[in-house]
Amino acid sequence: MGLLVLSNPPQAASFGYRKKLFRFDHTWVRELGCEDTIKMAWSYPVSGTPMFRVAQKIKNCRMHLLQWNQGQIHINPRLIEEKKNRLAQLESSPMNEYSSSEVNTLRREVNILIEKEEIFWRQRSRVSWLKEGDRNTKFFHACASQRKKANLITGLRDDHGVWKNEAGAISNLAVNYFQHLFVSSDPDCIREVVDQIDALVTPAMNDALLKDLSSEEIHSALFQMGPSKAPGPDGMTALFFQKYWHIVGEDVSLAIQDFFHSGRMLGSINFTNIVLIPKVKNPEFMSQFRPISLCNVLYKIASKVLVNRMKVILPKVISDSQCAFVPGRLISDNVIMAFEVLHYLKNLGTGENYQMAVKLDMSKAYDRVEWNFLQAILFKLGFHRRWVDLIMTCVTTTSYAVMVNGVPHGYIKPTRGLRQGDPLSPYLFLLCAEGLSALIRKAEREKKICGIAICRRGPRLSHLFFADDSIIFCRASRHDGEVIHSILNIYERASGQKINVEKTAFFFSKNTPNSVRSEIFSMFRSSSSTQFEKYLGLPPILGRSKKRAFNEIKDRIWKRLQGWKEKLLSQAGREILIKTVVQAIPNYAMSCFKFLAGLCDDICSMANRFWWGQRNGERKIHWAKYFPHTSFLEAQLSGNVSYIWRSICEARHVLHDGLRWRVGNGTNIKIWKDAWLPSPSTFRLISPISDSNSEATVDSLIDENSRCWDVDSLKQMFLPRDVEIIKQIPLSLRRPRDKLIWTGTKSGIFTVPPKVRLFMWRACLDILPSKTKLFDKGLIHSVSCLWCEEEPESSSHVLWQCDFAQRIWSACPVIIPSSCSVSMNFRDFVLCCIDNLSRVDTEILFTIAWEIWNARNRLHWENKLLKVNDIWQRVAVMAWILRKQVCRFKKWEEDLRFLWQVGERPPDHGFYKLNMALKQRMVLYDDKLQLQATVVLAAVKFAFQMGFRSLEVDVSYNELYYLLQTDGPCLASIGSLVDDILQIRNSCIACKFSLIKSSCNKGSFCLGFRGNVLSYFSGVV
Repeated sequence: MGLLVLSNPPQAASFGYRKKLFRFDHTWVRELGCEDTIKMAWSYPVSGTPMFRVAQKIKNCRMHLLQWNQGQIHINPRLIEEKKNRLAQLESSPMNEYSSSEVNTLRREVNILIEKEEIFWRQRSRVSWLKEGDRNTKFFHACASQRKKANLITGLRDDHGVWKNEAGAISNLAVNYFQHLFVSSDPDCIREVVDQIDALVTPAMNDALLKDLSSEEIHSALFQMGPSKAPGPDGMTALFFQKYWHIVGEDVSLAIQDFFHSGRMLGSINFTNIVLIPKVKNPEFMSQFRPISLCNVLYKIASKVLVNRMKVILPKVISDSQCAFVPGRLISDNVIMAFEVLHYLKNLGTGENYQMAVKLDMSKAYDRVEWNFLQAILFKLGFHRRWVDLIMTCVTTTSYAVMVNGVPHGYIKPTRGLRQGDPLSPYLFLLCAEGLSALIRKAEREKKICGIAICRRGPRLSHLFFADDSIIFCRASRHDGEVIHSILNIYERASGQKINVEKTAFFFSKNTPNSVRSEIFSMFRSSSSTQFEKYLGLPPILGRSKKRAFNEIKDRIWKRLQGWKEKLLSQAGREILIKTVVQAIPNYAMSCFKFLAGLCDDICSMANRFWWGQRNGERKIHWAKYFPHTSFLEAQLSGNVSYIWRSICEARHVLHDGLRWRVGNGTNIKIWKDAWLPSPSTFRLISPISDSNSEATVDSLIDENSRCWDVDSLKQMFLPRDVEIIKQIPLSLRRPRDKLIWTGTKSGIFTVPPKVRLFMWRACLDILPSKTKLFDKGLIHSVSCLWCEEEPESSSHVLWQCDFAQRIWSACPVIIPSSCSVSMNFRDFVLCCIDNLSRVDTEILFTIAWEIWNARNRLHWENKLLKVNDIWQRVAVMAWILRKQVCRFKKWEEDLRFLWQVGERPPDHGFYKLNMALKQRMVLYDDKLQLQATVVLAAVKFAFQMGFRSLEVDVSYNELYYLLQTDGPCLASIGSLVDDILQIRNSCIACKFSLIKSSCNKGSFCLGFRGNVLSYFSGVV
């Protein structure tokens, strides 16, 4: 027996003194001198290629920002505390003109410092679901500290199992590991795989891929990136390029366009840092880390531009057996199909038709992809040589350094592998997996293997792929096993992939004999103890205890809510955590399976306790409680159905409530039974049902010759209200199929802080801890108002009806609507203001109510009575912060969301420009967006009929512009109009849409006004 005594706990290996790596600090964007420094550094003349010039200008910005930062006031908790103490001292003293001014100044300074501190720690926390602005600094600080601790490497074991904890030994282990991993295996079976692939990329697709690259595409690619994602070796986050696009945009666009035309990539731009993310707790071997590549933002822009173009054609190139990253395909598709097959195998208890499913585990799938194999796949699929060269330039010009405890080590020049962190990599891996899919399909065609059909005359399923998660379905026989083993061997030798036999799992039909199972295990050198536990994170088979099967989800939620750092969140922060994280954890499973009511109750109970703030088993007060027709929607349940199909069927009522028909050709929509009107509430007719044609469909109301509504028939059958609504529904000449669309989706942006929004929600529901509420709970004995000491203190009284509150409201610069009487409750007062005031004025009123409540709390807890003037000073500070946020939002709205063209701009050479406007005196459309789409459709249709085939269409409607940029069919209520516009665009030689300000379209508006004079109803130009 031996005894090992540790005198000191393990510590991180010391790497000695190191120079701190540059990182663009997001707090800098709030400083006045930052933009001027960047503008000056960027303006220095640099010679060379466009890509080299941008790289040098980024380097200049780094140097100048570091120099400028030395003269700035850095984040200092002690300074913040000193200013807070001074502010509290002044507020507790009698006020005069001088001290009042100093108080306002101090409040602004403290708010600015706290805001900067919160941004500083949020950037380092890598928390993406919670934004700064609601004073969650402690939470961000805790997340950053925990993340640093979790990623700390104290030691590693080498290939012989020897523990190494010296800094040099650890870094050498890491560098050597990747140097061996990224060396090509010299594949020798590439032709055997590639010959089975069909050429699916058409000349038209290649033309679309290789058309000239516009600056708008580059701008769009940049702004699809998260602004605070970890930067590459140059230290610049996406925020740097997004915030200062007006300075750097022209040079960056030229650099990306030069790469697109020349195919040359600067090596320093494609240099990458590999960070090591632990896959298990306390990792000891390099294989237990996930290597994530941190690429420079400039490279990621180029990569993302290629991805955005390639995504459009992927559904036509990638086989149906793959669902990952392909637009229009979902991960739940794979889960449902796999679950149904496994359910069939589980119940196949008789006969000699033995079946099996093989779940493959690919070891280091991305890192082992052979470049020669990838290139051969691209060529065989039919991609143009120039496109292939662009892709291979991105892949092959990379080089690496390995980050160990924040220090870069080594220089690795790979000869194979795709980077996890490169936007291109997931899509290139799909193309490589087409090789394996092609081999399986060939074996199936030649009757060497046979897939599984779960019902008579049903399709046979031979394989399902989701990135590197693969399942193969075939007969459980020696012959099929040998064929599958041979296919995998060929694929490994061609692609560089390696099957991890230790983690490869088998699932046999119930009737498969043990002798057959043992033979197959032996053939694949796999262990019979390897369980087919999960597929894509979900259990493939559910027993009788459904609740036990999903207990892991409940445990994950509990751990997320019970973490010590989550207790540092404000209540608004807890609300966001519940909405964005906690609710997202079960969403994936619930998209496939119906959860039992008991499990849902347990999850809701945990969320409630967390939101209301329970600590150490103490129960807090819960102040409130939360209380068409296709064969699928009408299908009946049979006896022995799978749990997943039963779950789907039992959730159909949700679809019934939220779906309505969008009229295409009208053949599938029943006039009297279906929801198809674009009206709120029921979306159904209110006219009395006609017994003679109760099963009639909407196509009977359409004149097939003109493709317009038969107005005479409408007037005979329906009430005037229904007739007017039906006449507004647009009809397409293309006669598209009717579509079911989701109703009621709205978008809105609150500029008030989440804590104020949450407060207003509680106030309107009368669930604030006012004295009347506390009395009802039996916690206090007196209910009199703290201010007037006459009336019971309810939420409505303290915020609106009390004389003291009224004195505050009477000083409000916003004119309160005359319909708001003192006698109404607070909820009605708020609704009245929302109906009659602008959004900005309403938000100011929200801020006043927030400060009234804060003043009440200070009187209750600190026995400090604030004067009306004191409260208004606080409102002014909050309004100042709000105004800053609004201005910042408007600036970002311009930079991030809208591609405004400045000034009236002539069309590009060879193009004809379309400007349009509508001036109307009588509104015939309730839906403004539909009216705008009608105008654009009329304009492009007119231009096309006149023979113009190269068009620039200026659109001044934000929502419509974004619908015209989406890929695939539009599922909005005006989708038929959008699809008609896009069909005309696709028939043109070239057609592009630009978003412009209305002020740049004065000519069309003037002509529209003239049209109004000539026509009483409307003028469209």
